[in-house]
Amino acid sequence: VAADDHGTHVAGIMGALWNNRAGVSGMAGGKGDLYHAAVFYRDNQGNLTTRYATAYTYLLALKTLIDQDVRVINISQNTGRLVGFAASRGNRNAINFLTGQANMAAGALSRMIRSRINGGKSDFLICVAAGNSNSTYYYRDDDATYGYREKMTRWEEVKHSFGWRGEIGGSLALYNNFLSLIDEPDVRERILVVGASGIARSRSTETRTRYDYAGYSNVGSRVDIVAPGTDIYSSVTGGYEEQAVTVGGREVTLRTLVSSRYRFMSGTSMSTPHVTGAAGLLFAANPNLTGPQVKQILMATARGRYTYEGGSSGLLNVSAALSRALETRHSTVSHVLRQDSPDALDLCFIIDTTGSMSDDINNAKENMSDILQHLQGKTENYRVALIDYRDFPNHSGYGYDYAFRIQLLFTSSEEAIHSAIDGLTLGHGGDEPETVYSGIMAATKLAWREDAKKVIIIMGDAPPHDPEPFTNYTYENVLMALFQSDISLDYEDSDIRVVDSLNRSLINVYSIGTDASSSAQDFFERISDETGGSFANVSDASEVTDAIIDSIEQIEVVQTVSASVAFGNALRGEEIDFYTGNDYLFTIKADENGTIQLDNVPEDIYRWKSGGVYAGGTIAVERGESQTAAHVTRQFPYAPVVRFMFSHRVLTLALFFSFLLLCFAMPLWAGRLSTLGAGLTGGRRKQGLRPAKASWGQRRCPYCGARIPAEARFCGACGQEIANPAESEKRNH
Repeated sequence: VAADDHGTHVAGIMGALWNNRAGVSGMAGGKGDLYHAAVFYRDNQGNLTTRYATAYTYLLALKTLIDQDVRVINISQNTGRLVGFAASRGNRNAINFLTGQANMAAGALSRMIRSRINGGKSDFLICVAAGNSNSTYYYRDDDATYGYREKMTRWEEVKHSFGWRGEIGGSLALYNNFLSLIDEPDVRERILVVGASGIARSRSTETRTRYDYAGYSNVGSRVDIVAPGTDIYSSVTGGYEEQAVTVGGREVTLRTLVSSRYRFMSGTSMSTPHVTGAAGLLFAANPNLTGPQVKQILMATARGRYTYEGGSSGLLNVSAALSRALETRHSTVSHVLRQDSPDALDLCFIIDTTGSMSDDINNAKENMSDILQHLQGKTENYRVALIDYRDFPNHSGYGYDYAFRIQLLFTSSEEAIHSAIDGLTLGHGGDEPETVYSGIMAATKLAWREDAKKVIIIMGDAPPHDPEPFTNYTYENVLMALFQSDISLDYEDSDIRVVDSLNRSLINVYSIGTDASSSAQDFFERISDETGGSFANVSDASEVTDAIIDSIEQIEVVQTVSASVAFGNALRGEEIDFYTGNDYLFTIKADENGTIQLDNVPEDIYRWKSGGVYAGGTIAVERGESQTAAHVTRQFPYAPVVRFMFSHRVLTLALFFSFLLLCFAMPLWAGRLSTLGAGLTGGRRKQGLRPAKASWGQRRCPYCGARIPAEARFCGACGQEIANPAESEKRNH
């Protein structure tokens, strides 16, 4: 069987090796093994083929992989695009066929799952493509099995040339693959349906790249997550070497791949292996995770709102998902995911543990229960980390000193927090410059939650080295790191369009000087001011706890709300961009009533832009307000007219039809007015008025100017007798 470009492309996205200076890097990057399973048939000519797959053949392939302990299975194929489209349109034959296949697969997969759980074997996750038929035209055919055709008739081709295109859109991911249709709970929670995103070229600029849900990607609430699927660069097959061999008494030709190449492809077939590879990394981070748990983590950490007909989904965020998976090695999945929400608070204490800080640290140790109680009052969804710093041993002259140590990774365990604080020891004394920068830089590299409020409370009495020896850290390095905390990118080589929103990952620094030197106070006050925190200087160790609690009270934890926003009929069906300040957030398409549902967004005043009648405005989203209206601040010149039309549709229609009636009536009225005018002119001729001149080449009445036949003696318009042209000619001679 010949190698396949599609499968090779998918495999490259999932598992191509990282940094081998050839081709592309895959999601898993060689961190796992790739397996392949397919069921082949012999066609009428005796050749092997994978066509005509059924639920039974799917199950054979799935069982083969699952029995080999494969943790994540990628399915970048469909049951049948036409069948899926027809089912989306309500065709009973299509729905019954897919449902029958789904029921058969559900029973078999459910038995496999129970068998593996009872046998203590590893669990699995199946990632399924949402499908690519949402931008494909289909043609109704009542004689066809499923009520539609993919090809046009001759008559349809004629209509096509005049703009007719058949039926398009509304293709549900639910029906793209019968696996997506399975309702059995233990199976469904192990199936993840993946939609595709692409670059929104019409809204992107040279300095800003926007993304949206791909137009070809199937839609509906069954789409669980979105991943890049448009113009994806990956491996495809290259040259082959053929060799004839005998298998089972029959001679067959084997084709061996001897080289590879790369190219762009698009589709949910490309988006799905992105998620499959990411799922593999999560299983590698914690092999004890189950398939449903990996699915939960991937969906909970997805970011953004990629809207489509029937809902919206978040974009795959591998960094956030992997961080959550690593946390599950020490905490439950439900606890980790509960904390991954907008009202979360991540707080890192950075403490100077040189000898001069003894009384200050003891005061914090004695009152840590009160400090944590105030944290709980701010939000129950908090985590604490602890880092201490001293100085380089060859600078202080004492071997037990160090630049910094991470004493506690982020945790919400009060027992662990108390233990870490109580375990702090002291180094060499003195108020000389210390490795403050190393402590802060270490904090910025912790696993901060992307949606959490990020805060550092730093306590010390000495200024930093600037630049710091050995590390060469400067104030500018530290400040930039505080602004880039949760963005896992190579900033030196990344395009500005990728890093244009660094301020959204800002860590606020609240600093406490403990009878600090003037140079230390200057540093603490500056870094707190420039990161949105505050500075306090205490002169006595007994004031330390109060200063920490006061800092905590100043922290603003975001509370989220949901609201329905009405833009009006003038913007129905329009794509609307949302911003906070100058930062782009997401794009949502208004429904047929011009309404958008905003779920779980922070209280704020948002800016919006549209390419529709209204150019933009603001929206105030407040607690307790389930509905709000969009305020228009910028509009096109014709917007008031359109607004009047939508607000007074009955009157607008009446005026429109009145105008049409007037257009039809005007020619009739013009003819009657012309006749009336001709009569009036004739009357004036009798009173001695100058007769009208006839046009060249036409015979007209010399009294009223009306056209008359060539031999007529009387004018039909005014009734005046007219001399015969021949007789007039004789008289003239």
